[in-house]
Amino acid sequence: MYRPLGLLVFALFGIACSSSGEGPVCRTGGFCVDDCCDVREAPTFDSSCRPSCPSGQRFVNALPACAPARSCTGPDGGPFDAGPICGDAGAICLGGPCCDEAVHGRTDPATCEFSCPACTPEPSCEAMDTPCLQPSECVVMENTCCGVCGVPSLGDVEGVHTLDVDRYRDALCAEPVECELCGELPGNPNLVATCNAAACQAVDLHLLPATTCASDDQCVLRTNTCCECGTTPDASNLIAVRADGIPDVLALLCDDDAICDDCAPTYPDSLEAFCNDAGQCDVRSL
Repeated sequence: MYRPLGLLVFALFGIACSSSGEGPVCRTGGFCVDDCCDVREAPTFDSSCRPSCPSGQRFVNALPACAPARSCTGPDGGPFDAGPICGDAGAICLGGPCCDEAVHGRTDPATCEFSCPACTPEPSCEAMDTPCLQPSECVVMENTCCGVCGVPSLGDVEGVHTLDVDRYRDALCAEPVECELCGELPGNPNLVATCNAAACQAVDLHLLPATTCASDDQCVLRTNTCCECGTTPDASNLIAVRADGIPDVLALLCDDDAICDDCAPTYPDSLEAFCNDAGQCDVRSL
């Protein structure tokens, strides 16, 4: 079973309100730190924007506000003075008639738990982005009506909920646009969509630590889907990752209850994984 992880690359995400008005809407951030204020990983947030950290770690809104324990060594070699574990910097809540205005939330000074006031959009408000629960609810879409001529990058796409695809496309092409004729364009299999903090998010797998490498033998081919069974590996869906980084990639691609059949796909002989000059696993033609 694969479960999406809180990665440091996702240090700030938004939860946009829906027309149902269920629960608060907010933007979340912060860090999970150990007793000496060393960052360990990003926190996770529930639907009420309450942060949580693994056992032995605590949540802080901002690193400058983190006070190390007395047992930690300070810059002068002596102990740090104990102080509050929370800073004044809090997450940004959304409120107003359409849940799109910045409003103040509240941080509990004893636990650093942050909460936002509930926001229910008025009936006259246009429906916002649909919150997601699993990566399979999200797809990658170009963020302009015509797209780009060439290989798209992360800045050219957005993660969109499957229920919002038609609305999103209609909004992009609301005005008549004469698109440049580019011919058949190559895609970018490293661009995928995942669900993080209830929002669909576009991710470039090529930018993740799981693709860093030092030699060709560290890199392997894999499709950019959760389960490879039932897919036909080719240039449109093959990525290259470090072999021990596959679990991190699957954490972004797979739903909580995903169970994949045990099969070995046949990769095309014309493609191979290698470590490029930038120290990233990549795919090349033979």
